[in-house]
Formats: sequence, C-alpha cells, structure tokens
Amino acid sequence: MDKPDLAMNRKGVVLTMDALFALALLLISAVLIIMMLARPSAQQPPGSQAAGDMMDSLKSMKLAELDGNPRYPYANYVLHNNLTSAFNRTVIEAIADLYMSNKTGEAQNLSSEMLEPAIPGDYGVDLMIENSSTFNSMFSSSRGAQRNYVSVARHFIYYNNVTREIRLVLYK
Repeated sequence: MDKPDLAMNRKGVVLTMDALFALALLLISAVLIIMMLARPSAQQPPGSQAAGDMMDSLKSMKLAELDGNPRYPYANYVLHNNLTSAFNRTVIEAIADLYMSNKTGEAQNLSSEMLEPAIPGDYGVDLMIENSSTFNSMFSSSRGAQRNYVSVARHFIYYNNVTREIRLVLYK
C-alpha cells in the first residue's frame, strides 16, 4: 500500500511544478510584451522632437541671463528699455507680452534673434499665439521649406487673466 501513496505524491509534485513553470513562462512573456509595447517606435523621423527642444529652450531661458551678451543685441535692447513687464522673465513670455501689447515689430525682432540662428536653414518656422480662440502668427520664416514634415510644440502662458497657448511649428 505504501507504493501507490508514494506514486500519488510524486505525481502531485510533478503536476504542481509543471503548473508553476507554466505560470512563470506566462509571466515572463507578459512582461516582455509590455516592454516591447512601451518602448518608442523606431520609425520616428529624425528631428521629431526639434520643436519641443526649441520650445523648452525658449521657456527656460531667462531674459535677464542674456544681459550683456553680444550675441543677443535685441534682447538687451528689450531688457534695458523695459519694453516688457518684469513679470515676464523667460524669453517666450517676453515675446508673447510684446506681441499682445501691440508691439509686433519688437516681438518679431526678438523672435527672429532667438529662432533664426537655432533652426537649420532647410527648416521653416512659425511661432503662433492663441488670441480669442484663433491663432495669430507672431513670427514666420519659411526659408523655402515645404510643409511635408511638421514638428509642433506647445506652451501655455497666463496673460491678461486668460490662459493662452503658444505653438512653435517647425516644418521641412
């Protein structure tokens, strides 16, 4: 009688180990599938983050940091002549303030000084601001580029008790 009990115990251990092994394989395959789905596509075109990187630069660069820098004479002019509010400390806020206070020429000059050298020559650029649910162009330079490939970045500012969206569009 001892032999059938021993055989039943071995059969139970083998089936339990088999089930645990199958569960482990299922868990490993699920983790691998999730990892493959979560990684970015290899099919992204080069430069797809160009507008985002440029917008990050504009919204993190402070106008006061450019004081005295000979590469940015118009930014120094805006800063020293108090053309923009002291509350607008970043470059993108200063550009938006100039544009919204009807100083469009100054906004275009500051935008040109910041964007023209930073963007490759074969790209076009549009800097737009939301004004009463439509977008107005603060700065535009096509440089002969077609609108075949577009990269867009957004930033939100609070101006005159209204949240406004600023879009930077790069196209090739």
